[in-house]
Amino acid sequence: MDLATEIPPGDVEPKCYLKPSTQTFSLKIPTVEVRNLLRKLNGRKAAGLDKIPCKLLKVAADIIAPSLTKIYQRSIISGIFPLEWKLGRVSPVFKKGKMNNPCNYRPISVIPTVAKIFEKIVYDQLYNYLNDNNLLTSCQSGFRSLHSTLTALIETTNNWSVNIDDGLLNGVVFIDLQKVFDTIDHSILVRKLCNYGIDQTSLRWFRSYLSDRTQKCSVNHMATCLMLLQLLVASLKEVT
Repeated sequence: MDLATEIPPGDVEPKCYLKPSTQTFSLKIPTVEVRNLLRKLNGRKAAGLDKIPCKLLKVAADIIAPSLTKIYQRSIISGIFPLEWKLGRVSPVFKKGKMNNPCNYRPISVIPTVAKIFEKIVYDQLYNYLNDNNLLTSCQSGFRSLHSTLTALIETTNNWSVNIDDGLLNGVVFIDLQKVFDTIDHSILVRKLCNYGIDQTSLRWFRSYLSDRTQKCSVNHMATCLMLLQLLVASLKEVT
């Protein structure tokens, strides 16, 4: 079931909640950063569907870093994130409940290592830009350095204590959003990036990065067999 389709459209423009930026952000890929990330790779990590081992990329970091940097730079200039890097190998990990219910499995997705390095560089640059220009709200504790659920709880309980001392009442609403990342509106996300000063070249890249993603499910290490089966079915359709 597509949860996003069940969310009714809002009557308030998301831009109303945003703080505009007078600065401009552009993606840049330095060779030295690519080389350093290649050197820091964990050689034991699983490879994606491209079958390029992390250990090989780590050992050959000095040799492949310049060429890989040029590929990353060309991706940004063209505004195209390669389709091969959007293809993930998903392994379902059982959580709890009935094993015949797909909802009781947590999907673990593995993408090509070169794509993860690209993502890491983009993440670091964008996060630093948002943080340095105070574009992130002070109330956000998730996905931020030196912030966690603990810091959020400490700030909240402190506010409650202040209200109690002032003779006020605290009204608290706890909301648990089901599969929240599956319901993110990418068009709103891109508009937010535009509001924050992301240049048009980088925006085209982000649109490509967020679109047309695919995955293959690996069950008992049968990803290769599934791929061959799909190719066989496709070839039979062409014959008929």
